[in-house]
Amino acid sequence: MTEQAVPRVHQRASGRSGWLLGLIVFAAALALIVLRITALSRWSGVRLNAPWLMTDFKSAIFCPVALFLQGGNPYSREQYLHFCPVQDVFPLYLPATLILHAPFGVLSINAAAVVYFVATIALSVFIVMLALRLTSGEATVGSVLLGAGLLLLSRPGQWNLLLGQPALELAIATYVAMYWARRAPLLSGLAVAVTLYKPTFGVPLAVLMLVRGDGRAVAAAAVFAAILNVPPLLVLLGRSGGLDPFIQELLRSQRAWQDVVNPAALVWGVDLPSLVAKALGVRLAPGAYVALSLAVLGATAAALRSLRHTKERLMEHLSASLICLGILLSLHHHGYDLVLLVAPIVAVATSRLPAGFLLRWRRLTVLGLFALLGANYATTLSVLQHLTHQRAAWLVLASANAIILLAIFLVYVAGSIGIGRSPSGPSESSAVLT
Repeated sequence: MTEQAVPRVHQRASGRSGWLLGLIVFAAALALIVLRITALSRWSGVRLNAPWLMTDFKSAIFCPVALFLQGGNPYSREQYLHFCPVQDVFPLYLPATLILHAPFGVLSINAAAVVYFVATIALSVFIVMLALRLTSGEATVGSVLLGAGLLLLSRPGQWNLLLGQPALELAIATYVAMYWARRAPLLSGLAVAVTLYKPTFGVPLAVLMLVRGDGRAVAAAAVFAAILNVPPLLVLLGRSGGLDPFIQELLRSQRAWQDVVNPAALVWGVDLPSLVAKALGVRLAPGAYVALSLAVLGATAAALRSLRHTKERLMEHLSASLICLGILLSLHHHGYDLVLLVAPIVAVATSRLPAGFLLRWRRLTVLGLFALLGANYATTLSVLQHLTHQRAAWLVLASANAIILLAIFLVYVAGSIGIGRSPSGPSESSAVLT
């Protein structure tokens, strides 16, 4: 065998082994998911099954859309609770969701849930492929299957799938918005407009993109948001009898949502306001909530502005990671929204961040913290119910994801500001892992 043939044989063998490993991990993830919705029940007092399967899909997507298509107003709490079998509260998503998810509303509730479940698995594969393409430029079958399998094995990925949350579609739209802002501002603007249907994603994304200098994309987003939201809004106003009755319905729904969601007792929150609310044991006043949100956005903005004049080609991945972290930490988010971190994880795992940021200690610290977020199956009601009389232990465990996310955020902000203040600026010739 010639010397030139040896590397080719090794490359083919590595490709086959990588493909096989990815397939095994992906199949194991799907098998575990199937077991959770069929055979598994409890182990040592901890619930392993998912009796809440697709609950959020039914309450936040299917019921509002189906009610709207059948001539009702999903923002009317009375109509919604009469129509929806889940008996939950419709979150205050913008009317664009009624258009974007309209195809599900023409199916039966069970058929729609199955289709969305399968679609979420497909999106789990797609988001890994997209993240690999955007960061490393290469997405092999093995690496995509491995990443998708790890995502579905992780607590955020599996929870997002089983609940039927739209976090993956919002995360993908966020990536399109950030990475295409300069070269295709219309496409980026459309993506921002899509994320705006869930304001806790879209609003901080638009604000931070403005800070980064993506004004054209954000301006396009305003136009697309009007196109997506105004027509269904006019229909809803007509069904409600005018603007004032519609606003009253919104206020009643918002009060009902606040009664259901108490950040001080909410174990799944990963944002800074919910962390502070849990620590204090009280619901935050609106002013305090806004102040904490603005503090996160302000710190993210400062880090982004410090990077604006740097020229390193990998800086885009760092700014995108900052925006993802700022979105999650600034406003109301649960653990399933952590799937937004797929691209930041891929960027740091594949060393596709500026050399001045990827110091060895920083890279290993961040990777370890990301791994903790993915593996944290302990922050769940089936575990925390055993700690109801141990306030300190309950608080630490219930706050773990938010504390970890805050630590990652501070590392990224400090590292980004440090790069921006460097007298010589970042250098790609610097050692990546020093």
